[in-house]
Amino acid sequence: MLQFIPGLFKNGLNFDLFFDQLFINRISVFFRLDVIMSLATIFATVIVNPDRLSRGQRVMIFLASYLGASACLPLYLLVREWNREISE
Repeated sequence: MLQFIPGLFKNGLNFDLFFDQLFINRISVFFRLDVIMSLATIFATVIVNPDRLSRGQRVMIFLASYLGASACLPLYLLVREWNREISE
């Protein structure tokens, strides 16, 4: 977010520029695809194992994905650990 917000103020919601810069070279494509695959894995885990999380927890994890995998994955792991401690 520290890099995204200043760019948003500078360029506004220019989606063409955003996607041009997102896939500007092979390194940026590698990192972008890595994040996409991480989020897809988290989503699949949350969807396939719905009994491990409450509906509110699942919604919270999906909403955190808008901040990126760096927010979504730690939140998922934290909620999963909380639920594990409660059930013991």
